[in-house]
Amino acid sequence: MKDIDPKNILEYYRNPPMEKMKMIKEMFVIENIPEEKTEYIYWRFKLPMASDRDNVAKIVVHDCPDEA
Repeated sequence: MKDIDPKNILEYYRNPPMEKMKMIKEMFVIENIPEEKTEYIYWRFKLPMASDRDNVAKIVVHDCPDEA
């Protein structure tokens, strides 16, 4: 994922594009731990011709120094 800002990836998962929202039945932050820069997000997807799917993601942000 060269030349992609990690903050953009994080924002994509926190706020998916509107065209993807039609599949998302439910979405919310389960827990946010600012001092650990950790967030747990829950999604419930509705799929055509299949039962709903539950997903939980743990997002951890690590600040890494730039390589010299």
